Amino acid sequence: MIRFFTVILFLAGLNQAMLAQVLIPFLAQNGKYGFVNERGKMVIKPEFDGRIEPFLEKTLAIDCQKNGESVRLFRNGFVVPNPRLTLHRTMPVLDYDENGERLDSIAHLLAFQVEQTWKIIDLRAGGKTAETHMEDFLKLPKWAKINGPSLTNGAAFRFQHGLLRIFRADGRVNFLNKDLREILPKDVAAGGAADAQYLIFAESEGRFGVADRNGKTVVAPVFRSIEPSGKAGFFIANKQRNGSIGAKGYCGVVRANGNIVLDTIYSDIEKVDGADLFLVRNVGKTGLFDINGREIVPIEAEYGYKQGFGFSIFKWPNSGANLLDQHGKRLLEKNVAEVTPIKFAKKLFFKVKAGGWTSILDTSMVVLARDSVENLDIIEADPPIFLVRKNGRKSRLVDIRDATGRILVNEKFDHVWSVPGWPDGLRFTYLNDLKGIADKGFNEVLPPVFEEIVLEEGRRDTIIWAKKKGDPLFVAFDKKGMRRADIDNAPVPRRESAYGVIAKTQALPDGGHMATMFDGTQLRWPDSLKSQSVLAAFRSQTSGAIVVGLDARRITAPSPAGGDMRATPVRLATFAPLALLLACDGGESQYGGHNVYEYYPLDKERSWKYAMDDDSAGYILEVEKVASVDQQGVEVATLEYRKQDSDLLYSVDWSSSSASGVLIYGYTVQGGDT
Repeated sequence: MIRFFTVILFLAGLNQAMLAQVLIPFLAQNGKYGFVNERGKMVIKPEFDGRIEPFLEKTLAIDCQKNGESVRLFRNGFVVPNPRLTLHRTMPVLDYDENGERLDSIAHLLAFQVEQTWKIIDLRAGGKTAETHMEDFLKLPKWAKINGPSLTNGAAFRFQHGLLRIFRADGRVNFLNKDLREILPKDVAAGGAADAQYLIFAESEGRFGVADRNGKTVVAPVFRSIEPSGKAGFFIANKQRNGSIGAKGYCGVVRANGNIVLDTIYSDIEKVDGADLFLVRNVGKTGLFDINGREIVPIEAEYGYKQGFGFSIFKWPNSGANLLDQHGKRLLEKNVAEVTPIKFAKKLFFKVKAGGWTSILDTSMVVLARDSVENLDIIEADPPIFLVRKNGRKSRLVDIRDATGRILVNEKFDHVWSVPGWPDGLRFTYLNDLKGIADKGFNEVLPPVFEEIVLEEGRRDTIIWAKKKGDPLFVAFDKKGMRRADIDNAPVPRRESAYGVIAKTQALPDGGHMATMFDGTQLRWPDSLKSQSVLAAFRSQTSGAIVVGLDARRITAPSPAGGDMRATPVRLATFAPLALLLACDGGESQYGGHNVYEYYPLDKERSWKYAMDDDSAGYILEVEKVASVDQQGVEVATLEYRKQDSDLLYSVDWSSSSASGVLIYGYTVQGGDT
């Protein structure tokens, strides 16, 4: 109950429009409580008893009793019986567009998942309630799966442009608006939102049509299939779904007013992205039409492909290729041998070959580079940098040039690759299938002699981990190529913050342990921990304290089938400086998979740990201790796990930390039947 009430209050904070006036309880003559608003008008009839609280401005629901049963009462009077057992998930209602981008939240609606049904509540006074079954893909007719991709857009509960597709128990479909009013006059076999103005529906196989947001049919259901074209109010009818565009078909374009733009006689039709144009294919040939059905390019081209930004490329038999803009205008003065699109860094370029010359053009048709070579490619967009392979595939080495033609690197590498997001312009270089690193100016940081390179960008510095072929260990370098011998020779490249994690440990003659951190800091275990095998340690990002974790193999727990589970460490990760989190992946068993989560606020008084299986049932694990020590090995705090009842899992009280720093390690549970 505490957990559910927390969810309700959280949702109240998310939906400001849900805030309403205070509702005040009153005791009626029948001995039951009802509620009035601030003006004294009764808004909820007196039918409730038990512990009654007022609805404050931010309160969505309260827990009380009705007829001796525990219920959840919402401020609009809606009652959910026995909420602990029936309410599985609660969520605000969100609105999306046809591309899955979130538009807004519908603040006056709230949804509950109860087993396989969603209950939708209008939180406004006197609001309605509605429900929809979960989408069952198996119940969707086979013909709808094949001929109606817009009818199968996932099982997620979501509004699209203010309309919610709802499913009946038998799988039939209708739509609700934000007022929970049904849109279509009768249920249909399948349907989906097309765009902000229209929805597509199918009465039965081969009877697809279009309706507006008021449920009025605007395109009669007479087509084999209908799907959005990408242009609002225009739909592609009878599009084939067998992957064939070379055979005669029945594809066409219809408008939302019912008018036919392109007759249903073509093999395939698709809209050009960023332009009001349609690529039309018929029996192996391609043409171009505008949205009014006017022919721009006759259906004679060998092929035609859309390229984004309104561009398309056409090639004709025996007469070369050309590039067309969003108006269907040819952009190249003459047809050329070949036009190839290059998409790089969210920008579009074109490689044009003609008369023994290769050119790179941008979308403004500005020639960025031109040379009498077979292979000319752009490898960076801002500023443009080009890779030139002088003798085509016969040439192994390449030149790197800028837009002025100046040679930056002269036949030194096989290839160069700039990695998005790498700091300071660092990039890969390749030679003879081996890797190196160069900086933004193509100065060598590491020579191309390594089989594997991993860059790990920490909070304070960047570490490059590199390993030569046949070597068992990785060597560490900084971003200038200087060897970091204090932290290298690692069996695997570290993907955590490089500072504060143990790089290597050594036993001391007196029986203690010393660890060298990635930043060179040496940590000696305190006397109280000499007998323990230390797994890992992290330096705090906010202070000099060190948190030490003991051998995870000492963490055991009773298996559901009897016996003990053994924890084996598998990975390390950093976390916030207020609590320690240990995560286990329990794998699959006859009891289902389960994950184990341990929360250790760095406080001498409290620590929690619990396991959660697929049914969200918690049980308790035992643990040894976790100690926090400073850099001199002086113990700052020791956390002893105290067993607690699993019913408290929903009311964990996070408190401030009295010690700084945090350790996290993960392990896999093994042993027993789990």
